[in-house]
Amino acid sequence: MALADARVQEDERRSLSFYLHPQRDAPRYRHHRGSHKDPFQVSVFEGGAGIPAVRCGTEIGGGGRLESFLAFDLGSTHLKWRAIDAASGRTVSDGAIEVPGREDGDVAEQDPSSVAEAVESNIRTLGRRCGVRRVAFSAAMHSVLAVDADGLPLSGSWTFMDRRAAKEAAALRATSAGARLRELTGVAVDAFSPLVKWCRLQQELPSGARPVALKDFVVHRLTGQWVTDYGTAAASGFLGRDGAWLPEALQMSGLGERDLPRVLDMADVIPSLDGAYEVVVGGTDAALQHLSLGIAMDGSVGALSLGTSGAVRTTRGRPADDARLFSYFLGPGRGYLVGGAFSNMGNLLAWLGAFTGAGVEAAVSEGLIALQEDRKPPLVVPHWFGERTPWWRSDLSGALIGLRPEHEPRDIYAGALLAMAGTLRHGLDLMMEGAGIPITELRGGSGLLHLPGLAPWLAHSLDVPLTVWGRQDASLAGALELAGAAHAGRPAEAVTYEPRPGPGDEAARAYFERIEAAVKAGLDRL
Repeated sequence: MALADARVQEDERRSLSFYLHPQRDAPRYRHHRGSHKDPFQVSVFEGGAGIPAVRCGTEIGGGGRLESFLAFDLGSTHLKWRAIDAASGRTVSDGAIEVPGREDGDVAEQDPSSVAEAVESNIRTLGRRCGVRRVAFSAAMHSVLAVDADGLPLSGSWTFMDRRAAKEAAALRATSAGARLRELTGVAVDAFSPLVKWCRLQQELPSGARPVALKDFVVHRLTGQWVTDYGTAAASGFLGRDGAWLPEALQMSGLGERDLPRVLDMADVIPSLDGAYEVVVGGTDAALQHLSLGIAMDGSVGALSLGTSGAVRTTRGRPADDARLFSYFLGPGRGYLVGGAFSNMGNLLAWLGAFTGAGVEAAVSEGLIALQEDRKPPLVVPHWFGERTPWWRSDLSGALIGLRPEHEPRDIYAGALLAMAGTLRHGLDLMMEGAGIPITELRGGSGLLHLPGLAPWLAHSLDVPLTVWGRQDASLAGALELAGAAHAGRPAEAVTYEPRPGPGDEAARAYFERIEAAVKAGLDRL
């Protein structure tokens, strides 16, 4: 699909092209820009080979008004959306905008009011043009902001990458209370944890302030109700593994149960303030990715998430006992989200690509070629953004070790790819060997996995079959399923990459062992 027709600026083109579907004879898109006050960029399908022409509000040839299911994904860098016509199942709108925020040193936060205004603007615009029956949400885990008694924000929304609470995390980890919290919640004691963030935030807040996740803030704006889902609550560090707010966490934070949202199932529905549509409580991006990819509760199939950050995880009926893994309760009958999360994936490649001027896609392509040529890359200690699994330490930093005059940028890209594969393989080993989870297949549906050559190389490096389910956002697809568009996001086609013969996983493990040795020696903090 030619992007020249999009008529957007180059920086938007790079962002939007990641979400469009460049299949042969695809329909053209028109993207309408807007400010963060009115950012709705509706993608109007204008027809293509075998695709009826549709304009919002009117089906050409039918004359009837459309009614849609609308899903949003509140990511750590972008707000994405997709709307499905309730009758035909066709996509009538999709797109993404960058979320206003601030990243500076240890600070990584978003403007919650801008996010809420963008969501409200999308709903109003689509409602006028297409009609909206139901809205559902997916959201990145571990966000937290402070609100006052009227629900107005007192802070930005701190994302998982914010490291301002590193000192509080280190102090708490050194106590028996910290170890007890880790055991009772399944959440590591680190700066990414909303509970730990709140311990830092509340020092500067007036009395009566309360912590909420970004999704909960947006849902409150639409419904007037403070509600959350089990998965979001579990990832906050305030919820026990039994699904109830944890007394020890409440005591530590100086809060009572009434200060926290009511916990509901992610599929529960509540009316909007104006009664014009319904709002599905929604869930974490991880839980909704599992829903879209069909991850069962027996632990045999894992999900591979490879975007700004990354994860390998599965769903099972009981939590994991290994403290290097997380275990988040998803609610009665839904089991636990178990696995490892990694803070340095696409963001690391983006930094390297920007640093060298190559960009992410070129970095991956040139890195894979360098690996194929059996060049000897330097050791890339990939902790540009701290690291979660297996260390759960935001104070770690990145390093390039063993640079020589013959090394080129592509060798650094190759090292970064090996660091990613080694980290993911170590996470799988913790799940399979440490926690006894019998993973025989990985599935993924969005992110970097669609870059040429990366998925088959990862299948070989991880020594696990990897099935990639269509070029789309799996979390958005899961949110659409929650909204009522059954299987709207699950593609008919999927490609499975089998590991090639040879010791790919041995190379990944060996590279991670070098990273581990560098971390233990403190070489990344010289």
